[in-house]
Formats: sequence, C-alpha cells, structure tokens
Amino acid sequence: QRRVYEYETGRAGLTRMHGLRHAYAQERYAELTGFAAPAAGGPSHAQLTPAQVRSDFNGDSISDVAVGASSEGIGTNNKAGAVHVLYGSPLGVTVGGGSTGVPATQFLHQDVPGISGVAESGDRFGFALASGDFDGDGFDDLAIGVPFEDIGTSQPNAGLVQIVLGGPNGLDLSRTQDVSHVGSKEEF
Repeated sequence: QRRVYEYETGRAGLTRMHGLRHAYAQERYAELTGFAAPAAGGPSHAQLTPAQVRSDFNGDSISDVAVGASSEGIGTNNKAGAVHVLYGSPLGVTVGGGSTGVPATQFLHQDVPGISGVAESGDRFGFALASGDFDGDGFDDLAIGVPFEDIGTSQPNAGLVQIVLGGPNGLDLSRTQDVSHVGSKEEF
C-alpha cells in the first residue's frame, strides 16, 4: 500500500509526503479513539482495560465482533471487500435475529443500502476497522477503512473511512458518514 501511495504522489509531482500521511493518521486515531496513537506515545492494546477494548454496538454490555474481509469479492468485483458483524449474547457470539433478542448478523459492503459508494474491484472495503463511541451516545460505532476508494473522478484510490453509528438495535445503516482527507489543506 505504501508503494501505491508513493507512486501516486510521485506522479503528481509531490515528494516527501509520507510523513503528512502518518501525521494525519495519528490525528484521526486520537479524534476517533480519544487516545494518542501508540506510535505517538499512546497506550498499546495490552495497556487498555477490557472495557476500552470491547466493541458493543447495541449497548447490551456484551461484546460484539466486526471482521474485515477486504479481499472478499462482491458480485463480479474482486477484492471489493466486506465486513461481517456478529453480535454477542449470553451464550456467546451468535447469528441472532428472530426471537433471540440479539440483532441479526450484518454483512456490510458498498452495495448495501446505507453504505455509500458502490462495490468496485480493488476498493478493499474493511481493510482496517476501529470501534468506539465516536458520537458519545453510549453505543459503540464502527469505522471501516476503504483504502482504495475513488473520490470523484479526479482522485483514484484516494481512500476514505466510512463510519456506521451504533444504536439499541446494533449498527444503524441510516446513520453513516464518510471521512476523507481529500480536499483539505494537507491533501495526500
């Protein structure tokens, strides 16, 4: 991925941009998690408490799991990517749904209503995942990295992060937002 980045910035006549990419990533990490990135002196995974590590998208105090499958094909689109979300129950992780009282497993990709964009070969939706209560409502939310998403027609493979907000019924596809660094002062 770094080589693609260096190649594309070189083609645009930009050099020595790699550090800006890292500075932006560390800034976004801090904004999304509330902690400095480990590379910037923040706590490592091992230093966090179980409550800080756990993802609970539906607020039932039972851990939920999101699994990125960035090489998964969607239709005829190779490596379009997907995310599988499984909800925890008193009996463990389950497919849920029906009368279980646990939200049904979610299969997220860019052809699912509520997720912006369309599934395209090589986008790698789900390449990186992060969770936390980004909007402060008491439910964990999910940030999904899409490193090779095109932004418009002039920014191929610029990448973005899609955030799906949690709620009492789990991740709510009517409450999503996209975050892209393209177009800002520190464009990379």
